[in-house]
Amino acid sequence: MNRETKHTQEPKKTEAGKEILKEIVLPSGKRAAFLKRRGIAIVNAQRKIGGDASRMSFALISEMVEIDGSPVLMEQLEDEIDFFDCLALTEEFSQLGKPGPMPGS
Repeated sequence: MNRETKHTQEPKKTEAGKEILKEIVLPSGKRAAFLKRRGIAIVNAQRKIGGDASRMSFALISEMVEIDGSPVLMEQLEDEIDFFDCLALTEEFSQLGKPGPMPGS
């Protein structure tokens, strides 16, 4: 009998039950959660940008991030959210999917 027990930690979830890949504290002090999503998030982001590829990062971030438990609109990222918070979100987003252990695993 193998005495080694594999302890698998249950993934962290939002109050609504959405799986969280990664959480960060933004420069403003707000908490951002990057949620696990499916491929449809890419399709939704492509619809949001209306052919303007320069908006793709914000569109994708708006598909997978909640700030202080609330969804984020692409327009909020562009017009309302602090520059340094946007910069931190963009930087963290760019690290997702890179080689190495998957966040939340």
